[in-house]
Amino acid sequence: MPFLPVLRNLLAALLLTLIFGAQPALAQARRALIIGVGEYTQLRSLEGVPQRDAEGFGRVFTGPLGFDDVTILHDITQPEFLIALSEFIDRTQEGDTVVFIFSGHGWSDGAENYLAFADAPATGTESSRKLRTVALSGAVLEQIQGRMPRAVIAIIDACRDNPFADQTKSLPKGLGRVQEREGVLVAFAAGQGQTALAKVPWDADGGYSLFTRHLLPRLANASRPLSRIFEDVRNEVQREAESVPHWQRPAIYSELPLDWCLGNTCEASLSEEGALWLAATRQAGTPEACSVYADYIARFPKGDYIAAATRLAALPPCAEAPANWSYLASYQPTLLKQMAQPVYVCDDAHATVYFGYDSAMMNVEGAAALDAFFGENPGCRISRIVIEGHDDGTFINEDGNRISQEYSVSVSERRASSIAAYLQAMGAPADKIIIHAFGATRPAVPDGDPAFNRRVEVTVVYEADAPDGLPG
Repeated sequence: MPFLPVLRNLLAALLLTLIFGAQPALAQARRALIIGVGEYTQLRSLEGVPQRDAEGFGRVFTGPLGFDDVTILHDITQPEFLIALSEFIDRTQEGDTVVFIFSGHGWSDGAENYLAFADAPATGTESSRKLRTVALSGAVLEQIQGRMPRAVIAIIDACRDNPFADQTKSLPKGLGRVQEREGVLVAFAAGQGQTALAKVPWDADGGYSLFTRHLLPRLANASRPLSRIFEDVRNEVQREAESVPHWQRPAIYSELPLDWCLGNTCEASLSEEGALWLAATRQAGTPEACSVYADYIARFPKGDYIAAATRLAALPPCAEAPANWSYLASYQPTLLKQMAQPVYVCDDAHATVYFGYDSAMMNVEGAAALDAFFGENPGCRISRIVIEGHDDGTFINEDGNRISQEYSVSVSERRASSIAAYLQAMGAPADKIIIHAFGATRPAVPDGDPAFNRRVEVTVVYEADAPDGLPG
């Protein structure tokens, strides 16, 4: 056996290691491809908003976030984008963090979302449009994921109205949802079927879009988990859009961990208990919530929310409704007689909670609104709690099918009941609760955005002042 030559080779390798040191593994890079298209040859101009958005994102990713590779492109054509995307993908290595941002026009065929570049045609068949635009999932995200990056974040501010001149009726408004993918977060400036505002009336000229304006300062905090950043942005965008009035609630589809951030170290995200309770509040008033309450009670018998979980588990839909709940179904608009108002020591409290299409599932924002308003008048004696459920201001649903007035009333009743269950969990007396189900007979915005009509209005009426002038 040639022992000495082998030994010499091992000693030589050891000597080289001692002299030059061990070679580090190739560092994982962070890369961003940022596109802003506001000037189109055939489609309506977006007045420079996407270009400014792209520049703003570029400053954040090159500055506070310190990305290694940032590419910013304006007003490019489809062929120019495909070349840029190919070059960007070629540079991407396994384990990289990849961010893709697009601001401009977009459209959806109901199954796929498409990005429109500067040369997108204003007219044509759906098939021809697909050839002249770029599929977000099929042509962009799949190719990026093929390089096996550590994470992919796509931010799309393209959910504006149908940009095409012939306004094909088969095209849905806005963009559609995407299929969640492991290691991928996709954020849309507006939810499924919604349109995104480029600006609000009180914005100064030369600014960012509504979505980007709220996102940029939060995104610059590299240690903050993306789940918390986008939750904050979603709430702020919805709140400001409602005052226009316009219905816009950004949609986030994520398969990243809750505590994932863009920095090297991340702030703590929700605890396991907090994440479970968040899931419970998002499903409040639905049968699916019952198993979550049971899970919470079993796992966290001394948890912060154990009292609420126990009460909610004993209420509908997890248990039968209390016999002293009052229901009223109204199929026609009702005129209420004006009555003399007594003097109140405690002002009535009001809140409005919005719901998704054909859904009675209360979201986190609704729970927060109820938490805030229900504690406005501590110590005041409740006379009654009036909960009014409402549905869309149209009897034609988003699939184009006609629905019955009875069904619309049942949806509004389910929504009102979910609010009643939540308020009971907070200590509201069941015998004071009155539920009205108005269906679609009382639209908040007649002939306007139906999302504003998918609501429950809650009023807590307190008793008139006692003879001594003090609340009972």
